[in-house]
Amino acid sequence: LRRRGLRESAREGRTRLDPAKIVLPSGPDPVKADYARYREEFLASAPSPVRRWLRLLELSFHLLPCLVLSPLLALPLPAARGLWYALLRASLFRAGTVWIKLGQWMATRPDLFPAGLCAALAPLQDQAGAGAPP
Repeated sequence: LRRRGLRESAREGRTRLDPAKIVLPSGPDPVKADYARYREEFLASAPSPVRRWLRLLELSFHLLPCLVLSPLLALPLPAARGLWYALLRASLFRAGTVWIKLGQWMATRPDLFPAGLCAALAPLQDQAGAGAPP
């Protein structure tokens, strides 16, 4: 919020903020940028075996929900399968570029994977652009 907008509102005797005076931040999120920079510096300074274990831990964090909720696939409910497919798509996107590529490949193979899974992973082909995680 701009302080000037608050002061003007207070002078005019209003008790609420004027929405036209509110300035929202735009552009890249500075917290995410700081986290990414800190992560890269930390990983660059760590020895190779430590980096591998940290990456394994990070991948486990991203993919563990899919593993834990995989019993949903045994249910005869299409909504449960759809939920799991959406969770898999989100997990692959967060896991990184190689995993996004795996999801893109899976989306093009309805002869190997269920049609619902291929349809759920199809957005990875056009939505994973330059903003994809490292």
